[in-house]
Amino acid sequence: LDLAWSSAVRQDRSQLAIRLARRNLERHPDEPSARIWLAQMLLLNGQRDEADSLMEQAMAGEPQDLVSWTGLLAYALRSSDAEQVEVCLERLKTHRDLVESEYHRLAAQAYQQIGDRQRADEHFSAALQDTPDDPDLRVRYATYLHPFDPSRAEDELRDVLSKAPSHAQARRTLATWLYGQDDERAQREAQELL
Repeated sequence: LDLAWSSAVRQDRSQLAIRLARRNLERHPDEPSARIWLAQMLLLNGQRDEADSLMEQAMAGEPQDLVSWTGLLAYALRSSDAEQVEVCLERLKTHRDLVESEYHRLAAQAYQQIGDRQRADEHFSAALQDTPDDPDLRVRYATYLHPFDPSRAEDELRDVLSKAPSHAQARRTLATWLYGQDDERAQREAQELL
């Protein structure tokens, strides 16, 4: 069932994905993750009312597993429901299966998505303190910084590349930013990066 559902989602066959998710819920009516899975498919298909109802049921079931809570968080983010995002993050903060550094990464990205820059900054800082040499996290942070502090974001990527010169995402991201500048030297550097 999981393979069929994954295939339907990849092929953008939303009605098939919804049918498979409904069948999964019929087989596992007591699992909050089954409701979350169906709700996500319904939301993507524009069926918000039924999706919201399923999410309320999933929350009322007091899920304990990490997958359910990250699914609830993803749904809240897609729905732009800041209050629900807070509820999910509070539960995830103390979840036994989520280490603190992973929580900070997740929270930083969630707050970034809902536009809370101050809290996103706090969680990015905490995540970077926990894992300062993680190039993927630093690229994500630079991408976050770029809209409001492009110079600092560019410096962050340059530092990543000084320590991990073959980091493909850092190279592509910096090259894209440099191509966007009206500067011949920046254009040449972008070409060299690629």
